Amino acid sequence: MAADPLFTVAFPDFDADARACVQALRERHDPQAALIEAHFTLIFGVSEVSQADYLAHVAAVARVSAPIDLRCSRVQPWAGPGDAEVYLFLQPDEGREAITELHDRLCRGPLATQLRPELPYLPHITLGRVQGRARAQALCDEMNAQSREFCGRLNTLTVVALRQQRIEPLAGFRLGA
Repeated sequence: MAADPLFTVAFPDFDADARACVQALRERHDPQAALIEAHFTLIFGVSEVSQADYLAHVAAVARVSAPIDLRCSRVQPWAGPGDAEVYLFLQPDEGREAITELHDRLCRGPLATQLRPELPYLPHITLGRVQGRARAQALCDEMNAQSREFCGRLNTLTVVALRQQRIEPLAGFRLGA
């Protein structure tokens, strides 16, 4: 039996109003909004590494990584080639490089297979998924016209498992602890 896939995410510490606004957008446009709160995914679905090794590696990286200040204000559409579904990504204007560097540090040692040069890492919070590029662009334009800024900080890395279509938090590691 294959191990449940493990993910590493970082939940942004936004103020209550920003958190409510992001969650309302996700509830309207993201069918997975009820599954997990708004987050940045740093490592996607690893099942070939033992849970103990995975947790030890994430803990070690978190210890030597500083918290990350961020400001997010732009929503961009994203789809792979030939995808009918288009994602709505809230991307950081500030903190992007630091999040990318954190992702790259996590993709060493036992998680080295997660660094994929052919698919560059793009820090984002998924706000939704819709059918069609035109509809996605119209929604992004509408959201961007509201000139919202979401400022916060990433303080913790959280390891979660996907078990029977449910997200189960396993451990949290403070950055710089």
